[in-house]
Amino acid sequence: MGENMINLQKIHLEEEKLRKLIDILRKNGAVKIAIFGSRVRDDWKKDSDVDVLVKFDRRMDLLEFIGIKQEIEDEIGEKIDLITFDGLDETVKDQVFKEMVILYDEK
Repeated sequence: MGENMINLQKIHLEEEKLRKLIDILRKNGAVKIAIFGSRVRDDWKKDSDVDVLVKFDRRMDLLEFIGIKQEIEDEIGEKIDLITFDGLDETVKDQVFKEMVILYDEK
């Protein structure tokens, strides 16, 4: 995966699915990818969605964004909640930043 991949063992999702998720997001211009929510805590369940925080190298329209989300869900067989860093609700930002696990950071 490369030197920018961090701390996969803390995430409750198979490594192969994480690789696919990262690959799809990177090919679509992601420059930063993180997972947060129950998949990085101990309260996850088998049917928990995967909360993904992403920063892209450009602005994209809603249809492109939804298409990327759908591609990930189809490829890994998991429900994804895809949120941009800019679109993260201020009321939960501190909690998300505290618990998130960075998967990829281009810088």
